[in-house]
Parts: sequence; C-alpha cells; structure tokens
Amino acid sequence: MKTSASLGSFAGANAEGTNSFGLASERNMESVIQLSQQANCLTYVAITTAMMGAMMFGIDQGNYGLVQGFSSFYDAWCKGRFEGFDCDPKSKNQPTGWTEFIAWGGSLITVGAAVGSLTLGPIISTSLGRRLC
Repeated sequence: MKTSASLGSFAGANAEGTNSFGLASERNMESVIQLSQQANCLTYVAITTAMMGAMMFGIDQGNYGLVQGFSSFYDAWCKGRFEGFDCDPKSKNQPTGWTEFIAWGGSLITVGAAVGSLTLGPIISTSLGRRLC
C-alpha cells in the first residue's frame, strides 16, 4: 500500500505544489477551484463594461456604413463640393475625392479608437487598475 509521501514522490511533486510535468497538485487544484468560485459583483461589472464597449464600437462602425447610402448624407457632405457629380447614392461613377472621403471616414473611426485606447488606457489602468499589495 502506497502512502501519500510515496505517491507524491512517484508523481514527482516538489515544494511548489506542482509535479515534474508542471501540473498542479491536488491541494493547489482545490484552492484554484475555490478561487474561481468567488466571482464577485465587480467581476461581472468589468465583463459587462467590456462587452458593452465592444458592442457600441460595432454599432458605430455599422451606423457609419449604413449612413453612407442615405440621400441626406450626400446632401450634407457631397453637394456643392464635387463639380460634375450629381451626388446620387446610386451613382456608379463617383469622383476620387468622394471615395477618398468615404474611405477616410470609415478608417478614422478605427484610428480614433486605437489612439484613444493607447492614450487613455495607461492613465485609467494606473489610477483604477489592480493595486499592488
């Protein structure tokens, strides 16, 4: 009959609680399970906030794509700016300046999100992120 000491040495357990294969021992697995079961309200708030941010970004991208086909969009941003173009959303021969405007408009949404996250991310995470013990 094997004792727990002989079983531990057979599995190659070391002082850190892992065996020679890098797997956690039974004692450490119990503490991981207990820790994972302690999700608190702040965890759910953080997950919900991240999900809502991703959804709003997708909605913004989709709205800009949909608005490009509206006549009112062409009236506000096209008429009077491009000579020889009737500013019809269904027109096939659009001037180069207009297609560049549409492309830049879609790209700047993504660029603005990237710049905003890179500039404000470190500030917010430093002041509101995880604290050292």
